[in-house]
Amino acid sequence: MQRKQFRLITAVLVVLAGWWHTPIHAELRPFTSQPANAVDLQQSGNLHMARSRTFPDTYQQIPAWIADQEPANAVALTGGEYWLFSEVRHDADVTSWVLNPHNSLINRIEARVYSEDGQVQTLKMGYQHDSEYMLHYGKRLELEPDTTYRVLMHFSSPYFSSHPEFDLMPETDYRRQVAIENAQLLSCGWLCSLPGDGGHHHLAGSGVDQWHSGLAPGLPAGPLLRVRFCRADYSGCADSARQGTGA
Repeated sequence: MQRKQFRLITAVLVVLAGWWHTPIHAELRPFTSQPANAVDLQQSGNLHMARSRTFPDTYQQIPAWIADQEPANAVALTGGEYWLFSEVRHDADVTSWVLNPHNSLINRIEARVYSEDGQVQTLKMGYQHDSEYMLHYGKRLELEPDTTYRVLMHFSSPYFSSHPEFDLMPETDYRRQVAIENAQLLSCGWLCSLPGDGGHHHLAGSGVDQWHSGLAPGLPAGPLLRVRFCRADYSGCADSARQGTGA
């Protein structure tokens, strides 16, 4: 009984933490709004090797700038610097979105989101930058419906723990995802059993690599969680898996 109560309390606390780590300027909304589709920036975008870290100044300069970049087939797990470019447009009744790098430990990410009217939003993410959401890299931005934006990201790492992925999600959906993933991670009790070895660990990707019987709102019984722990000094990563015990 005490064990079940502990799990329940842990899950509730982490869900509240997901709300608490919402950006302070964001409106706190319940999880009842109609979700818009997430945008996979890699599927719709172009990957390039980064020969410099200098961004173009304006929306109009980007096509010529992209034409001068060296295409890349994929991100090398041994590390490097890359550009990812994508044009995005949505028609959902949503303006608050999150740029969500995930699936890998990434040292530094800088993104600029250009609109045709000259506005540029700058986001800095990754291990070396402060986070807005607990154990996740995502940063909030504003995207108006029926408006075309050009998204350009520079990202780099001494190595990548797995192939990085990038997408845009409505902020309410992302906040829900953060709360569920953090609750699943902490409720399994795995972090409590980590040995103290004089260093600290960083959870790879947007905090977690999870493989389980099905992600759904709530905590499914008996999930298989695969967690990748990476040292802060980039000296290596280790995978661990634990089977949940159910309710």
